[in-house]
Amino acid sequence: HYNRFSLGTFTVPTSGPLSPAFREYTPFEHDIALGFGMQIAKGLNVGLEAKYYDYQNDLDGYSTTPAWLFDAGVIYSFEPFQQQDLWQDCVSLGLSIQNIGTKFKMQAPSSGYYYPTESAEELPQYLRFGLGYSFVLYPSQDDGLTPLRGAVTAEFRDWLNPNGSSKQNFWGC
Repeated sequence: HYNRFSLGTFTVPTSGPLSPAFREYTPFEHDIALGFGMQIAKGLNVGLEAKYYDYQNDLDGYSTTPAWLFDAGVIYSFEPFQQQDLWQDCVSLGLSIQNIGTKFKMQAPSSGYYYPTESAEELPQYLRFGLGYSFVLYPSQDDGLTPLRGAVTAEFRDWLNPNGSSKQNFWGC
């Protein structure tokens, strides 16, 4: 997949006899990812993903070295209370690790606008655990009824490299 996140257009002051007093620039982030997943046993699936992340900034003199990152995960699913005619359900448990790889590097001109002249940052790395429950009521449409579907999910995300700031974990439903 390809994601692009535009940060909008900014106007910054410039200096020099031949340049205007202000200049617009339009920075953006983007990533490209290629993933692969497969079932290795009944209900057990694994996946890997390789990602390329970069930040583009068209201010004079800025350059970046993109980050190469990897994700890996496993999902186990089972059907605890399946009754074919009236009800079908599924419980899923998942575990993944995200953004393991190289540092993202940015180099600014010596005058620097907002960033230090050189920086190398690790992108946030996460260990994630998730639990999901899904169901279908009246799965057969032979009787003319439309199936009722529902799902509930919960996630815990542990930030592995808080980079000097206070460590913040994430719970979500």
